[in-house]
Amino acid sequence: MTHQPRRQSSQLTFNHYTSLFTYKYKAHAFVMCVKGDWAFLRSAFLMTSGWSSEAVCWMCSATKGSAGPEMAMTNLSGDWLDTMFEQDPWLTPPALSLLQGFHIKMVAPDTLHCWHIGHGRDFLASVIVHLAEAGAFGDGGVPLALKEATRSLRAYAKAHKLQQVKVPLSRESLEWHAGVYPHLNISKACQVGVVHKWLAHLAETGLIADSLIATAVWSSHMFLDTVVGGSNFLTQEAASRAHAFGMLYLLSAVRLSTTALEARQLRWFIRPKFHMFHHIVLGVQHRASKRNPHLDAVWMDEDFVGKAMKLLRIIHPAQRSTRILQRYLVGLPGKLC
Repeated sequence: MTHQPRRQSSQLTFNHYTSLFTYKYKAHAFVMCVKGDWAFLRSAFLMTSGWSSEAVCWMCSATKGSAGPEMAMTNLSGDWLDTMFEQDPWLTPPALSLLQGFHIKMVAPDTLHCWHIGHGRDFLASVIVHLAEAGAFGDGGVPLALKEATRSLRAYAKAHKLQQVKVPLSRESLEWHAGVYPHLNISKACQVGVVHKWLAHLAETGLIADSLIATAVWSSHMFLDTVVGGSNFLTQEAASRAHAFGMLYLLSAVRLSTTALEARQLRWFIRPKFHMFHHIVLGVQHRASKRNPHLDAVWMDEDFVGKAMKLLRIIHPAQRSTRILQRYLVGLPGKLC
């Protein structure tokens, strides 16, 4: 009996919101952006390019190098810049491309998948490996250095009220093994952001002695900090600042990777998501509307999917779609006010 009023209240609330939509609102839908992880976008738009192909990008003709250095994705001023959005990335038009008002520019790369679940993990792991080898965390050997790095990271997170990184920094979590590139292997993308902030703090306090690495850490942090803290439409000043920070990072990262390659060191790995991140940096400056690229990130979308999956486990299969949409509609009117 004690739970009956709560169920009635919930039902009344949903009926109230339903009536608002039924009698007071007329909804119009417009395509503004299609976003998601690369696997989804490649499947939904029948793309012939991708991370596993020689042609890597749906927005331009950049390659992994087979078409020469001028078309290579690591060439930040290559000829591929003149091919942006010149041709469709599919052989057969997908259904989504037939939506009224659709343009391929609406298929957007996002910072979550390009940095926090992509290239950023490669870069940050290489920074930590470099610091451990250089003795920045003490001269007692790699295990003790990584233990001290973990202590420093957690102390920083606690002092700044950030989410704690529960996985300790180790050879396993950094994938620091012979014959492979380092990669930060922690479960949550938001914790990658905490590691990034911590390393930026170390750069600002002078603990990162290598000026090029310190520049790369600081500039990448400043780029993300500018767009995350910016408005939905960036001012010209904010857009110019973000573009400058982003390009400074890209130039530093390519130089670090080139130096490591010449020294035959497995450091500073550059994967196709690095090229996607380059497009995000270019978009900050070149979008006429100055729409913030952070809006294209799918943090909240991924969070909704996680919560929806929890509901699916306890709902009868015949009612799953209806119940998920009902939960969504309960919160939607507040977003329209």
